[in-house]
Amino acid sequence: MKEKWGCIDENGNVVVDFRYKLPIYFGLNGLAAVEDEDSKWGYIDKTGKTVIEFKYKAATNFSTNGLAAVQDDNYGYGFIDSNGKTIIDFKYQLVISYWARPIAFINDLALVGKDNKYGFIDITGKEIIPFIYEDAQENNIDGLIPVKKFGKWGLIDKKGNDVTGFKFDYLANFYNDLCGCKIDNKWGFIDTTGKIAIPAIYDQVWHFSPNGLAKVQKDGKIGFINENGDIYIAIKFEDADNFDENDIIAVKRNGLWGFIRLNE
Repeated sequence: MKEKWGCIDENGNVVVDFRYKLPIYFGLNGLAAVEDEDSKWGYIDKTGKTVIEFKYKAATNFSTNGLAAVQDDNYGYGFIDSNGKTIIDFKYQLVISYWARPIAFINDLALVGKDNKYGFIDITGKEIIPFIYEDAQENNIDGLIPVKKFGKWGLIDKKGNDVTGFKFDYLANFYNDLCGCKIDNKWGFIDTTGKIAIPAIYDQVWHFSPNGLAKVQKDGKIGFINENGDIYIAIKFEDADNFDENDIIAVKRNGLWGFIRLNE
């Protein structure tokens, strides 16, 4: 028997019937993209009432600008408003998102795909950065966007101008104004000018947390560095989780797990 998803209130009363294929996450506008028993996607409100009919092959929640990405029967992606009106035509192959998370228009640009290439559009559907890239990150910070071309990654600005040249094996998203970069099979970080901020000496890196620390791996061990590249927590653990809101983290050493807390 296939599982079905619905919603209950804090008293255990069913408020949305258990008839949907996936967990239900309501967006900021109070609507949720859901998939019904016929594999069609539509939108419901918090009472379970259908607000936008079930006619799409895929759908995401609405973003803060009031748009949601949906896929039609011809497998093209477009964007609708909360009334179900088509705002951006169904002409894109790829939209970087998933059903519970809205498509991100960051600095008024969204990463989409067409003709097996990536580019960026604005909230009117105007193509701002041409579809010439093999891959790209959606998180453009300070107007900088990591993109891939000719098999290498580099940074462009929000007008599509080359900032760094295409010389990196990989570029991740920016966090805390630092972007993970891979060079010659080693990882480090670049800053928002594209300069190396932390040398590429690690086997793997993770993005910086709000507390200013990033998890790194070297020689099979894990530790944490700060934004200056200094080792803040010794690289000696077999595994480590992410920091919680209280700056407590689970770490594994000698086959056992424990917890450490950052010093106040």
